[in-house]
Amino acid sequence: GQGVTGQADEPEAHGNQQEVGDVSPARNFGPTIHGKIDLKTPEIEVQVDRFKFAGPHRYLLPQEMRRWWDSLSPQGELPKVIFHAGRDEAGRTSLSAELRLDGIGLSLPIEAGEPLRMSDVTGRVVLTEGVVEIRQIAGVIEGIHFTGEGRVGGFESQSPLSIAISTEPFDVSAEDEIWSKLPEKVRRYHERFSPRGKYQTDVVIERQDHGGPLM
Repeated sequence: GQGVTGQADEPEAHGNQQEVGDVSPARNFGPTIHGKIDLKTPEIEVQVDRFKFAGPHRYLLPQEMRRWWDSLSPQGELPKVIFHAGRDEAGRTSLSAELRLDGIGLSLPIEAGEPLRMSDVTGRVVLTEGVVEIRQIAGVIEGIHFTGEGRVGGFESQSPLSIAISTEPFDVSAEDEIWSKLPEKVRRYHERFSPRGKYQTDVVIERQDHGGPLM
């Protein structure tokens, strides 16, 4: 494209691998792209630094991955995204993307009343064909600091999932708006007991079957 600079090392210098390094807009305004291509396998690994959600490089992701990621209403910039394409043991094409998170905003990937908005999110999300792995993320939900990890078995809104979340101690009252945004089972607990005071929570949110209820 216009104003793009970069380089590609000769493949002889690295055996069967060809490296592509520091491909970026001329004044370093946008993302930097670098990676390697194994000419024998073949496998491709591409790293995008300063990945912007609205940038055209988002189309490196397949449509179903883009649709799932967009459903989280991301805000901010990713310091690093690593794309990998190759073949599995059966010879089928495989694709994965590892998203490094650092201080971004996301909506929790569950349908439970109003979306729960997460801020200052750090950690990693790995997208493969049909699976989302959430690895050691941390952030803030409605002013509550949390850590979490989990797995989503697909890119549809009703896909099976298991997400474990732990919070730091926090104060809560029966009138807090967060109750209306939690799964129905938790809302029923709130309506029955009207809790108040200081909480520390460890919760696992699960959907065992596609289209099934959250548990």
